[in-house]
Amino acid sequence: MITAVLFDMDGTLFDTERVNHDAWVAVGLPEGLYWHCIGRDRTEILSLMKDRLHQEPEPLYARYHEEAARHLKETGIPPRPRSASNAGCPAETGIPHGCGDIFV
Repeated sequence: MITAVLFDMDGTLFDTERVNHDAWVAVGLPEGLYWHCIGRDRTEILSLMKDRLHQEPEPLYARYHEEAARHLKETGIPPRPRSASNAGCPAETGIPHGCGDIFV
């Protein structure tokens, strides 16, 4: 008997990449550098930004989080086409479920 469902939410059901991209570009991160940051953890991203931008990255990183939060508050996270969230599943099944994501 299924008692719960867990989904990998890192871009699988929701288009989090678009939100991250738009937030980073909005705060002034060069688009080329953004693509180098994908798949890296926070420590790697900060080191890469410091090396490429020749400045302390923490203020830019903080502005990114503010911009991403603003964007999510205003528009939410866009679902991917044909994802379970768009199909209304698993809500109709009555199986406990949840969604989550982490922005780094």
